[in-house]
Amino acid sequence: MLYEFQLVLDVAVCLEKVADVDWNLGNENSAIDGFQEAVDMLETLTFKSKPMGLSNGLCIHGGVGSQ
Repeated sequence: MLYEFQLVLDVAVCLEKVADVDWNLGNENSAIDGFQEAVDMLETLTFKSKPMGLSNGLCIHGGVGSQ
């Protein structure tokens, strides 16, 4: 889940950067399309109020030689 979230976020940021370059080059229509595509991707993300932590059943033992 976290990987998918990060992937969508990375792609949206890349689209925004390309749109920004288009805007600076005077390609306004292309820039607007690129910004809209980035926004659309970000709107697909959902945030769940769930604390991140260790999975159930995972036990960590510390120290040298611990079993």
